Amino acid sequence: MIKNLSRKILLIVIGVTYLAATIPDISYIVFEDKFAQFYSIPVYRLPEFVIGICCFEISKKFARKSYDSYIILLFVVLLIYLSKHNAHIYITHNWIVVPVFSCIIIALAQSKGYICSLLSSKFFVWLGKISYCFYSFQALILMLFTQYRSSIAGLTLLEFIIIVGLLIIISAFGYHCIEKPLRRKINEISIK
Repeated sequence: MIKNLSRKILLIVIGVTYLAATIPDISYIVFEDKFAQFYSIPVYRLPEFVIGICCFEISKKFARKSYDSYIILLFVVLLIYLSKHNAHIYITHNWIVVPVFSCIIIALAQSKGYICSLLSSKFFVWLGKISYCFYSFQALILMLFTQYRSSIAGLTLLEFIIIVGLLIIISAFGYHCIEKPLRRKINEISIK
């Protein structure tokens, strides 16, 4: 549906979904003790997903060239902002995170620079394939880790590397041994 929208309607959809993406921000302010529900219920993340699709469609209208410097600048500005505002729960900062990542998505989709080449490499494509498992298993690993430590705040570099490495190994196993075979089975069933 989004692919067939005119540019004007596409911009309206982005505006409306952007406002919807700020609901967790508002919810966090109004219902602070209920934040976990707002963070984890998928309907609150749907606007971010729709905006990502819209950004890809918009990116088709830009000339292909290197946008590396813009991508790096936007990412650095966002990281500085989030670090200064203790934004470990980034969804409460969607008013800034969503537009910055939207610009990064548009730039990456049309870029032919070094960053795009790097992210198109086999290793990063593979990381993208296992990313759903990575997302799915992260809570399990973090909960196990917090049994030995009161919180994940203030991780050392070594602890961070261990957690990410462990997550990549578990995610690779999950993708190759569970997700991929089950997807094959589902496709076989749906073809019949």
